[in-house]
Amino acid sequence: MATKELCKYEERVKVFCYEKAVEKQTAREIVLSHIPKNCKKVLTLSAENFKFENMVLNSRHSKNAVIDSYEYDKDIYKEGVKNFKKLKKENKERVMNFFLGDIYKVDFKLYNFINLDLCGTFTIEFINRIIASLQGFKGTIFITLTKNPRNTLLRKNLDVYGAKSMEDFRDNVFPKILKDNCNLDMIIEPVTYANKSLNNKASHMILFGFKNVA
Repeated sequence: MATKELCKYEERVKVFCYEKAVEKQTAREIVLSHIPKNCKKVLTLSAENFKFENMVLNSRHSKNAVIDSYEYDKDIYKEGVKNFKKLKKENKERVMNFFLGDIYKVDFKLYNFINLDLCGTFTIEFINRIIASLQGFKGTIFITLTKNPRNTLLRKNLDVYGAKSMEDFRDNVFPKILKDNCNLDMIIEPVTYANKSLNNKASHMILFGFKNVA
């Protein structure tokens, strides 16, 4: 069977091509199922499609929640503004914001629920930034990353974290780091998926869920 190619590489690096993938939608539903009752504030990485944010708007547990969405890339942000304005018009009674900026500069403590659909890989920079951002966070957070660990600087410094391999770091050490440094417990077994309904060569992703249970 021929490989399904959703878009050329040059296009894939600029836009999110898997918004309509069955697997991605299943992942969104898993995340949404853990949104707390009477959730007040939600923080997301929206890209340009606002698929997850639209689901939050229709969730009975978050019918009054403020939704703040961030995008770092200027081109994607400009494209997203069009969709955001439409979503905002359709939900005039809701408080929603769409910002161009670095989500790590946001005060995570202000939110009850965070969905970080990063789709990146494990790096030392990511570990340091996520630990710093989650200090004092009392809510629930989901984080999506590339499952296959790449050859980053982290691989050469695994002994610092007491990991035997990148896979060991991903599966065992990373959850322990968030537990020890941020008082966050893993609330689901990590979910692995690949958007093969749209591209047979789609990379495998891994979804983590954590919650402060203190």
